[in-house]
Amino acid sequence: MKKVLITLLFIAAVAVYVWDAFLLVRSFKGDNAGSPATEIARQTLAPMQLARAAHFIECGKNPFLPYKEASKPKLALSAQSAPFRSAGPKLEARPLPAISINGIMWSETNPVAIINLPDGSSTVAKPGQTILENVVIKKIEKGQVTVVFEKKQYTLK
Repeated sequence: MKKVLITLLFIAAVAVYVWDAFLLVRSFKGDNAGSPATEIARQTLAPMQLARAAHFIECGKNPFLPYKEASKPKLALSAQSAPFRSAGPKLEARPLPAISINGIMWSETNPVAIINLPDGSSTVAKPGQTILENVVIKKIEKGQVTVVFEKKQYTLK
């Protein structure tokens, strides 16, 4: 009884395999375009064709290289185009936002500081990186961080 059952299952599997092969060959030939069998074959082949067409795009970022701040283009003012100066009252300098050092991971080649921000969150910063709106990390040393805020230098300890 087992031999008969195994033989019937084997014959059914071969028949299904032959039918799949027939549908694939038929879809490549283009016979009966739009038929249900052709559509099934195309849906089956679509992932395989996508896998062959997949390739990686180089984005230019390598996580294993040291961090470098993107260079920003500098504006060049000619002698004819003097900067606009209003005759109105001068704005008072804003105080440094309430930031503090949470920790420093110092090395000579790649120092990193963990900075507490005014909203209660913290961020990891490297020299040259801008945090908040216009607070720039200038230098990270073993016990202190030098920041620049509105053209003034501050030292956080």
